[in-house]
Amino acid sequence: MRSNCIKTSVTGSLNETISLVERALQREGFGVLSRIDLHEKFQKALDKTIPPTVILGACAPALAYEALKLNADFALFLPCNVVIRQHSENQYSVEITRPSVQMSLIADPKLSALAGEADLKLETVAGLINSSCSQAKGQNQKDSQLEKDVEIECWDRDLRWGLTAPSDEPGARASS
Repeated sequence: MRSNCIKTSVTGSLNETISLVERALQREGFGVLSRIDLHEKFQKALDKTIPPTVILGACAPALAYEALKLNADFALFLPCNVVIRQHSENQYSVEITRPSVQMSLIADPKLSALAGEADLKLETVAGLINSSCSQAKGQNQKDSQLEKDVEIECWDRDLRWGLTAPSDEPGARASS
């Protein structure tokens, strides 16, 4: 069974991680409609501190347009959330909402098909993040500090990018 989101992990600064995620989203046809710096909002509104957490609202306009033509209720699920959350110094998780999970609430087969397309694009986004980090690591083998800064660990409960792919997972990608 697939999890509710697609996850990956990046070592680097918050701004570098956000930039990497935005470039990967753009490459797959997603735009960022909104950005919420949740840690800043909580600090300002509640005087409470949480680790840096940024929520990007991402949307693939062509898919969203088709989905809205099929069912206006789809607008309730816009945009797709991409959460970038600090786990430790210079270690961030990137968690992307799986549109197919959201569309299961509407139970419209045509929307489910479009959501499946969006899932594949967002899985590719996670793969691009992984690939970008891996390429950067390979180009800088001599610089051990930089190598540490671009290490990446990708995980998803059932789908592992760049590591292993369970044989029973439809569409799982083989390790490279």
